[in-house]
Order: sequence, then C-alpha cells, then structure tokens
Amino acid sequence: MTMLSTTRRVSGGLLATLAFAVAAAAQTAFAPAVIVNDDIITYYDVGQRAKLLQLSGAQPGPQLNSAAVEQLIDDRLRAQAGRRAGLSADPEELSAAIEEFAQRFNLDGAGFLAKTRSAGIDRQALDSFLGSQVVWRELVNARFGARATPSEVELDQEIALAAASQTKSYRISEIAIPAGPGQEAEARAALERIMRELRRGADFATLARRYSRAPSAANGGDVGWVPDSMLPPDLAQIMANTPPGGVTPPVAAPGGVSIYRVGDTRDEVPPWARESEVTLRRIAVPLDGSGQDATAAAMATAEDLKAQANGCGSLPELGGRATVESIDRKLVSALPGPVRDAVQLLQSGQASRPVAANDSVDIFIVCERSGGVDEETRAQLRDQIRTRRLTRLAEGFLQDLRREAVIERR
Repeated sequence: MTMLSTTRRVSGGLLATLAFAVAAAAQTAFAPAVIVNDDIITYYDVGQRAKLLQLSGAQPGPQLNSAAVEQLIDDRLRAQAGRRAGLSADPEELSAAIEEFAQRFNLDGAGFLAKTRSAGIDRQALDSFLGSQVVWRELVNARFGARATPSEVELDQEIALAAASQTKSYRISEIAIPAGPGQEAEARAALERIMRELRRGADFATLARRYSRAPSAANGGDVGWVPDSMLPPDLAQIMANTPPGGVTPPVAAPGGVSIYRVGDTRDEVPPWARESEVTLRRIAVPLDGSGQDATAAAMATAEDLKAQANGCGSLPELGGRATVESIDRKLVSALPGPVRDAVQLLQSGQASRPVAANDSVDIFIVCERSGGVDEETRAQLRDQIRTRRLTRLAEGFLQDLRREAVIERR
C-alpha cells in the first residue's frame, strides 16, 4: 500500500465524516422545536427570531431563545387566525411594513434590509414576522373595530371627565407577560426574575425588548404619556404611589401580568379639556305666520343668509329679512340645548345650521372661540380610545387562541 493511497483513503474518510456532520447539523437546525396546531417552528426559526431580537437590543442567552420561541408561537397563532379569515399579506403590504419597521432604526427600507442581512437574518424570516403583524392588524380591526370605536356620547364623557379636574399624567414603560387561566403565578415569577435583573442595574428598555409581549416591546416598552383618567382605578393608585424612576410590583390585567416603570410625572389640564367659551352673532329670521309653510320659508331664508355670511366681520345684507343680535362670551355648556348642539364644533368665522326657535329660525356665527374641543382634537381622542380598546381586545383574543391551541414543545 502506498502513502498516496493511504492518504486518499484518510481524506475520503474525513470528507465523509464532515459531510455527515454538516448533514446532521442541518437536520438539527430544521428539526421541530415547537409544533403549533400542526404548524412547525424549527430551531432555525428560533435562531432567526433571536437574531431579530438582538437587532432590537436584546442580549444573547437562554432567556433570549425562550422569548424568541414565545414570540414565534404568537406569530403562528396570529397567522393561522388570519388564514381562517382569508387574510394574507401581499408584497405591497410587506414592503410598507418593512419601511414602517425600519423607522425604529432611523433607516429606510433598503438600509434596514441591509442591516438584517449583515446580522444573518434571512428575508423569509423577516417576511414571516412582519407578515403576521400585518395580518393580525387587519384581523383585529375587522373583528373588533366597530366595538372599539367610541360613540359620540362616550367621547363626550371622556372629555367631560378630563375637563372636570386637573389630571396627573405618567410617562410609562411596560413589560407585559401573558397569562391564561391558571398561569398567573408563572407570569408573576417571570416578572420577579426580571425585577431582580433591574435591581442589579439592567436597563428596563432592553429587558422590555427581550421579554415583553406587549406591542410597546419594540419601542423598549415605552407607552408614552398617559393621564391617570385613562388608567384602571387600581393601576392609577399604584402609579400615584410609585416615584419617578420607580418600577411597580407585578400588576394583574386581563390576559396577563405586567410591571410598569414611571419615567416622570406631570400635572396638567389638556387645552382641549378646558370649558369652551364663544362670542356669537345671532341672525334671526322671523316667522311670517304659523304652520309648516311659514317655518319652511324662514328656513330657506336662513340658509340663504348662511351662504352669504363670511364671519362676524362680513355679515350678509339682511334687507329687512332678519335681525342681528350680539351674544357676548358664554360657556358653550350654558347655551340652550339646540344652540349648543349647533355651535359646539364650529370654529371662529363659521356659521351654524338653521335652528328653529319659537317665533324665528336662527343661525349663529362664531366670532371668537377659546378652549374646548375642535373636530380635529375629537378625532385624535377618538383614535386614542379606539387604539387602547383594540390593544386590550387583541391581547384577550390572542390569549383565547393560545388557550385553544395544541402546542407541542420538543
């Protein structure tokens, strides 16, 4: 036997061994780590999600992989629920989601994709993550949108509550751990471990990105400024007893347990919550007789005068058809009901719809307005309430999906 033939056999053996090792490693990477309703999550999927979490500031370690697994389970449940509803993310929606997500890193979509590639995150893993978010958003809006949207009465109640007293607002960050029936103790134990890390000097935002399951996790748990009137009474009391920079004990809520960091506090009455005052001009068209015909004629005249009005500085030519009265500053709430309803959303210079009175049909022009809630602010408040309700409903829905799912951990 020659040295060359021996070397060839050894080299061949090494190559075979290496090939077997590579194949075994690949088989392990793509082996099931978790099965969610027959939907497989591989160890490769877990590794990819862990890299994505690290990109957002999470630190490597066993707990990182655990957080990745839990997120992937939720994503699979979201995607499955979306498929049952006939929903999927198309390429345009995925591109928009990438652009939106990239803003968290102060990048455009192309820059963010380059960053993920350099971190070893493949496009399929990224699309799977963002696609589940897109589908979930559509599903939650379709399922709960009407229920979450406040009525005008509910919106007025929120505004009246805010106007009634000065409120304290808190700059809040959160770490939320979901907990189904019988799982609250486990969630509390997880939060206690997180609090021990905080006491050792860990950064709250980093831990929120790593462990929290709330939508705010991607922003380091930052919820923003929240007035205490928007908080459940028990949580508002806990916040009141937590100094700036402090962290609350674990707090139970529907669907889970959370801890909150109070970044800062401030006392405020939002400008829109102040009672609105108006100065008005009343243009009164007298009724010429009684009955429906007289009212209809006065209504037509009032509509004509309204069309000609251009603020209080340029009143229409009345020609004896109407009289004008100035109404000095009055609280909108103190006006008679029909007048209040007609002017409460008007801004300076705008004229109201015709308002029927005992012996006239009137239009009211707003000369000045201070305080109060304009339509743009009402729309913003409506969106805030709707978003808050949708978040709670979505969390409860996801917990229902988890409770009903068959989840097999390997």
